[in-house]
Amino acid sequence: MEISSGSTSTKSTNDILILQPITIPDDLPIHPQMDQLQELINLDNLDDELPKPVTSPSASISKVKQPNKKKNKELISHIITGYTIPPILKNNVRDVMLYDIPENWDAEMITEAINKHLGSLIKASVTAKGKYRCIRATICLRTSYLEKFNKLFWQIQLGDIPVRWFPGDWSLAQRQQRLSQQATIKDLPLTCKELDIFNNQEFKETFNWEAIKLMKTLKGSKLIGYFGHHDDLIKALRQPFIISNKSYNWSHDIFSRTKSPDKSHVVST
Repeated sequence: MEISSGSTSTKSTNDILILQPITIPDDLPIHPQMDQLQELINLDNLDDELPKPVTSPSASISKVKQPNKKKNKELISHIITGYTIPPILKNNVRDVMLYDIPENWDAEMITEAINKHLGSLIKASVTAKGKYRCIRATICLRTSYLEKFNKLFWQIQLGDIPVRWFPGDWSLAQRQQRLSQQATIKDLPLTCKELDIFNNQEFKETFNWEAIKLMKTLKGSKLIGYFGHHDDLIKALRQPFIISNKSYNWSHDIFSRTKSPDKSHVVST
């Protein structure tokens, strides 16, 4: 699979992602389009008052049944690991909000992934949001992730998936503000891999996005890019995105945060 953008000419060693120059006039008009990203709306409109993790050692887990979610494993809404923080690592403890956790991750998978990659999980609350789960966790972070957290990185790799994360004390309004500058590329081939795009540093630098999300729809794949500044968003809208010699354009979707009968349908994977 080849992926190209509009400003560099580079080939990666694994021949997965290739950037090639395309000249686009700076005065190219930008026409907003209407769209309904309902799955992401559901995820980004979390209750500001998510359930806080319980602290009593005698109540280590609390289960919530979901009879209408046949694909979901039984949701454990609270996790307490019993991990004791060494005094030398007490300054590494942070409250973190994690988005984009797959719906089929149960408490064991969540705990294992966090412990393997981010640090040591102390406690967490889990909320189901559509095809994803949102986690508010207290973690003793490894030094490398502590640096990313303190530098306000928007997205990290957790296992084999990119996840967006936020400081745990951020309000709903603060999280929505961060995600407000976004553009979309629609109808991409199903062969596109989110992790390939996330890990392509040259592609990231070309479009200067802070986070991405690849979603499967009935028409193919849809890539959402989140930008830190409006100028970066405008620049991306003027540069095409090329996969296997076919050009795609970013669009700046305008969508309502209310339910619509003709909203786009998302295929669960």
